[in-house]
Amino acid sequence: MGRLRPAAHGKRHGDVQECHGHPGPDHRSRLWNGRPGVWNGPRSADPARHARGIAKRAAADTTDWIKARTRTFTHAVADLPRNDPLVQQVIGQLFSAAFGARATVLAAVDELARTLDGAHQDPQRLDASELAAAQAQVTVIKLVLDAVTTLFEVGGASLSSEKLAIDRHWRNARTIASHNPAIFKLRAIGAYELNGETLPYAWSAGVRQTGQQGD
Repeated sequence: MGRLRPAAHGKRHGDVQECHGHPGPDHRSRLWNGRPGVWNGPRSADPARHARGIAKRAAADTTDWIKARTRTFTHAVADLPRNDPLVQQVIGQLFSAAFGARATVLAAVDELARTLDGAHQDPQRLDASELAAAQAQVTVIKLVLDAVTTLFEVGGASLSSEKLAIDRHWRNARTIASHNPAIFKLRAIGAYELNGETLPYAWSAGVRQTGQQGD
């Protein structure tokens, strides 16, 4: 999976901003301002960025399929699927999810860019960036998963055919979401806001570390 590399001084590739040169170990140690481990903030935004791309492609693919489709259901309210208000609603949800995901990702990138642009000695700035990345992830993943699940309502079993491969959008979104389960992020956000617990700046899959807050 690619890595999101936000910075205030960089170039845009489509929807996200990429810095010129990923911060090296020295920069990362300064960024931490005494916190141990590796800063996962930029990486935490990756699932949201990828999910946004899935939503955009799912919206386009489903729309193209609906435009060409002439079959509908006997109890539908329109002769053609493209004229059916229920189908139109689903397409609207897909495009809205893609838009909302993009806006959320860019908001998180802005927070990360401000940290990398010189305010990285401020612990509150670090927390703001980590929090933004976590919130973007859980927001976008739910938004996109809900939308790509609903797309199956517009065409029946045809949409799950191997030839069309439109179902790959759901599988891709679900797989990306599984890399970084939202429930752990949501708990961390809630514990930070309620009790001031330290955000999980560095984490990985494996054995739980002892001495965690909440023990």
